[in-house]
Amino acid sequence: MNFTSTLGLATKIAVAMTLVGSFTMASAEERNHEGQLSGTWVMAISGFDGCGYGTKRVEVKLEADLARVVPATVANHTNACGNTAPTNWTFQFIRYDSKLGSGHAVLGCGPGCGWEYEIQVDGDANVFSMVDVAPQNPGNYQSGIAIRQRRRND
Repeated sequence: MNFTSTLGLATKIAVAMTLVGSFTMASAEERNHEGQLSGTWVMAISGFDGCGYGTKRVEVKLEADLARVVPATVANHTNACGNTAPTNWTFQFIRYDSKLGSGHAVLGCGPGCGWEYEIQVDGDANVFSMVDVAPQNPGNYQSGIAIRQRRRND
């Protein structure tokens, strides 16, 4: 599989996850509430940014107050910047609609550095898709998926 077809496949998967999450049939009472997103989430993100094409593994522990900035543990793999494990990165929901399970979040890598993602949470609040479509981030084309970690007895 060549680079172009790999990127196309990743983009199609991210779009499909967003659409599936957008059309989940559930009543407002069954939809996500802020507290239901509490817990540890692992994100797999890929796409283009200032380091060229790359992938990220990001782990965050969300709290009931989604507006709270939380630390993010990151592993980066890019063609221009290599393999890095940056520190002092953060994650924060800027907006979240618990009835629709959609929102806007930022993965920050320092002052003036970061990615803005539109988020769509599935009806069970165990997965969310994320895509960077912010026009103020020219050259950033990233999408991914986050999965809530489960303890063995859950």
